Amino acid sequence: MASKVLLLDDEPLILRAVRRSLLTLGLDVVVTTDAAEARAIVLREPPDVVVSDLHMPEACGARFLEDVAAGAPGAVRILLSADTSFRPKIGSLQAARVHALVGKAQMTSLGDVVRAHLDARSATPANDAETAAVATAFARSLARPTHEDDCHRERTARLAETLAEAIGASASDRFEARLCALLHDVGQVTVPESVFRRAASLAPEERVELERHPIEGARILGEIDALRRAASAVLAHHERQDGSGYPARAAGDAIPAAARLFQVADAFDAISKGRPYAPARTRAEAIAEVERSAGTQLDTDVVRAFLALDHSALAL
Repeated sequence: MASKVLLLDDEPLILRAVRRSLLTLGLDVVVTTDAAEARAIVLREPPDVVVSDLHMPEACGARFLEDVAAGAPGAVRILLSADTSFRPKIGSLQAARVHALVGKAQMTSLGDVVRAHLDARSATPANDAETAAVATAFARSLARPTHEDDCHRERTARLAETLAEAIGASASDRFEARLCALLHDVGQVTVPESVFRRAASLAPEERVELERHPIEGARILGEIDALRRAASAVLAHHERQDGSGYPARAAGDAIPAAARLFQVADAFDAISKGRPYAPARTRAEAIAEVERSAGTQLDTDVVRAFLALDHSALAL
């Protein structure tokens, strides 16, 4: 049976365009311009996916999805908006527990987001290799910032696994470090696009929105059987050894081993490849920066293992 998608938008032209694109994916698509009718549909026959416009004359999409979260908690909830800041007039994105924010200027990506969630939720991988394939496909479909591409994820995954072997980590921690590398930023799909487009420093409220992405990523992964084991590491991937990270200010061994392994790999990759806010540095500079971060940002034992590697063999 085809998965059922409910679309709510006050603009009939948008509904028709989105419906056509989703029908090509083999989905059963129901559309309405009326929020009351949409609520009745959810109660009568809960859909697999609910996509709602944010700003409508007689309804708020965030508030509507909050009702969906209560009445059909298993439904994937996606919010559309031409407003890239995604500021609800009432309700909140957190209460709606959204699974993705999609700007109307990027609506061509909506089908990929819907398909990614449905495919991941229905996946039953038989082994670690199949689980990694599900994780890779899911992360690729939800990717937001340009620097979080497949190459970055794969480089950090390989290095995290190498570090796991070097410190004698368990097979479980080794694989979870790989999953953390592949999935660490999936929660960014719930962060407004405007946050990623800012050339200047983030405003305080934007910083709060960005720093929620580990929480949202862990929540999303926690709802997917095939990827649930990565949730705790993804939640902790921005914590720091000295307790100054986020979201929980965890420190030391309170940070999962998989996250600590990933953090060293990610730090080296970020420094050597650069970021929109920082230019790329040489291999030697990146290694020195990782070493300086031991005990504050990064786990000392993992950094020690990193320093002992043959750095000439590391991918750049």
